[in-house]
Amino acid sequence: MPESLFAEIKTTHPALIDAARWWNPLTDGKPSLNWDDFMKSYAAIETAMAKHPWLQDWKNLEEGRSLELQLTGAEIGEVSSELETFVIPVWRHAGFAGKPTYCFLARRNDGRDWVTVYFSDKDERALVTTSSKPDPKSPSMIERADVYWHPKGKTGEKSSRYAIIENDGRCHVETFVDEDAK
Repeated sequence: MPESLFAEIKTTHPALIDAARWWNPLTDGKPSLNWDDFMKSYAAIETAMAKHPWLQDWKNLEEGRSLELQLTGAEIGEVSSELETFVIPVWRHAGFAGKPTYCFLARRNDGRDWVTVYFSDKDERALVTTSSKPDPKSPSMIERADVYWHPKGKTGEKSSRYAIIENDGRCHVETFVDEDAK
């Protein structure tokens, strides 16, 4: 991340997005944005996420679930080089439109386990690149999906799998096949 003021934020009232990690880049040693800028971004992103009803369904499955926004300034909470290396290749492979606009950690078990989920304003689906601890007994396919995508993963290995979440909540695991490596 760029040199930033970092804040971990949790809501005090129920909300779809109930936590955030915000990196506020510094300019001449001072934060480039203020609290109002954060709140404006948060409100716009919460409105965008409300278009995905499966998110609230997922949160309602069990106590201790949290949807944590990752935000750098007013943009996706990813360094551009990391995004280009670790997300864009699988994003394109999956046929998503545009580029990832939002990144979240969907946390469960009071934050101990998480799934990394990316969204775009140009696609109704979501991309899951990592599940920290898949739970084969979970009622949520998102949590059952055993995925961890890495650009050096080999076909057939866990590190070559990712999941696509349809806007109705259906989730399916895919295998990344690097056509350039063939």
